Amino acid sequence: MNELGYTLTNTSKEAGFITATKQTSGMGTKLLTGSEYHDQLTISIFGDSASGRKIRATAGRTDRKSNLFGTSSQAMKPSEAGKADANALLQSCADGSMPTQGLN
Repeated sequence: MNELGYTLTNTSKEAGFITATKQTSGMGTKLLTGSEYHDQLTISIFGDSASGRKIRATAGRTDRKSNLFGTSSQAMKPSEAGKADANALLQSCADGSMPTQGLN
């Protein structure tokens, strides 16, 4: 996940998940609109009695707005880049390779 530019934000070995985010908007967007856009990946790892472990990658996106009154977050549909990162991560797990930044 780090090689794709994501920062880990939450992990739970017991629950079997990892969550990471990557800021996808620039400083200009924040200055003009007060918004920061972040792609989010959630990776779930769970046991399957028939085939061993299963991995699920879910892409999401958030819009974090800041103004004089505070900060709010709103969920959005995943970006194409976020979906591509989720697929690249799953593919790297399937073939044992590590994705490199810029795959999307």
